[in-house]
Amino acid sequence: TTRCLARRVGWTAPTRGASRGFASAAGEGERNLFRSFSYVDEDTEDTGETADDEMCRWLDQGPREPDLIMFFSRLSNPADFARRVTQHAPKAKVVGITSGMGVIEGDREIDYGETVSVMAGYMPNTKVTLFESSDFTGAPTLEGDASWADYVTRPATQSPHALVFASSMGFEESFLRVMDNVLPFGTKVGGLTQGPMFLGDERRMAGSVGVLLDGEIVIDPMVCQGCLALSDKYQITERFDSLITELDGQPPLEVLHPILKEQEENGMQGHLFAGLSVDSSAVRPVDEKESLGGGAPKFLVRHIMALAPHGLQLAAEPDYLTDQTEFSLVVFNAETAMVELGLQLKEAQKPLAALKFSCNVRGASLYGRNGPESELVTKTWESLPMVGYYADGELGPVGHRTYVHGFTSSFALLKTRGQ
Repeated sequence: TTRCLARRVGWTAPTRGASRGFASAAGEGERNLFRSFSYVDEDTEDTGETADDEMCRWLDQGPREPDLIMFFSRLSNPADFARRVTQHAPKAKVVGITSGMGVIEGDREIDYGETVSVMAGYMPNTKVTLFESSDFTGAPTLEGDASWADYVTRPATQSPHALVFASSMGFEESFLRVMDNVLPFGTKVGGLTQGPMFLGDERRMAGSVGVLLDGEIVIDPMVCQGCLALSDKYQITERFDSLITELDGQPPLEVLHPILKEQEENGMQGHLFAGLSVDSSAVRPVDEKESLGGGAPKFLVRHIMALAPHGLQLAAEPDYLTDQTEFSLVVFNAETAMVELGLQLKEAQKPLAALKFSCNVRGASLYGRNGPESELVTKTWESLPMVGYYADGELGPVGHRTYVHGFTSSFALLKTRGQ
């Protein structure tokens, strides 16, 4: 196999078309530095050792040992990679997530071969604390002598933020309510996985793992659900749990049938979902924006299970719906997903680095090829270090609550506090 090293930002230009290679990028603030790295090899016979060696050489190019190393792996033996990382950088906090569906680095979304992407963070004024749980019945355990009670009463301007990862096996969304309670003013972004997770070189097959960032570095969420509205907003005037029986006092079928008929006649393509308004009076203090790009209202996207004469059945927890909730019919397709991402990028400021957790639908199956979304992000924000993976469920806030999403790209934009 021919090996190719592909480096970006301060090194040589990337080389494409080789079967093995790595890429890297760096983003720097006044005191903080983030660097990203990726390695891919279609030859599985000796990749593990080679990926480890390249990663170690890349780490040695940094200014010092990182405070945080996060890796996203499609390697056949991620435990060996985790062990090598922790041996080479023993002072760094290390978190690793595996994804059989693919990993992300820069403008590349890689779903083939043996591959890994890595983010190294150098954050002298931010305390990094790891946490984990074996199930979803309570708050995770923080390492050392840290306690969630230390953070519950923190004002929004001083609250830590968290990267949260969990096994999709047996995942319960009530776990996110717990996280919102113990960290009420802190952003939580992350993803689910079917594979093993790592804290240092220790493997976890269930529960959750995560990173708490307390200090200068914060997370600005960018949750891209990929939908745009087809209809006006309708008040939910009668419901039974998640079965909506009236919209603006009328049966949902009577309200929505003319819209659906018109869209069918116009040859509309894509998937239809419910867009549910969030309580704007309860928007998290750290999230002052109450609209998406272009002034579109924020809404939570959920599946429509059935539309029948007796009502509109949603795949949504009953407590998502209140007497104030408004419903919109929304559509998801390749065009709406890219338009919505572009609108959000237009509103956001360039971060020091980004983590991207995407539904595997938002790759070749949606766009015909992998990478359009990451290409748009890195074109908008040149030289941005960005890593992530195709998730089995994407975590991020809409309004004041954190949700697990589908068909979504959830970004954690790493910035300095106040940026």
